[in-house]
Amino acid sequence: MLQLPFDTVLIANSGEIAACIVKTLRKLGLRSAIAYHELDARTSAASMADLAIQVGGRTPITSYLDTGQIIAAADQARAGAPLPAMGYFRNAEFARAVTIAGVAFAIFAGAATALLSSASDLLTASTTWRA
Repeated sequence: MLQLPFDTVLIANSGEIAACIVKTLRKLGLRSAIAYHELDARTSAASMADLAIQVGGRTPITSYLDTGQIIAAADQARAGAPLPAMGYFRNAEFARAVTIAGVAFAIFAGAATALLSSASDLLTASTTWRA
């Protein structure tokens, strides 16, 4: 079994991707919490997750990309690791905010903030990643 510094992962995504993540977390012995927009309230992922937390916003996309809401939902769920929506995969500000909040970062462990901040300079990013 995995030995991680957290037992709950907050998923900031929807649809089949989120449902697959919930199933995978369950197989790994981890709890799942899902941040969902009201339009996604009846999705299979929202009903399958161990905990569902509604986040506001005009659209699901703006909700899942709202750093403050996602960190607040992670805190409410006592999730040690947020698994962000795809829009965050190149977002240094989110990685920085998660680090400041003291939350582990499920996708970008380690040098995440520095790597994402330097991603526009491939040589710097490469050097950062190797460190």
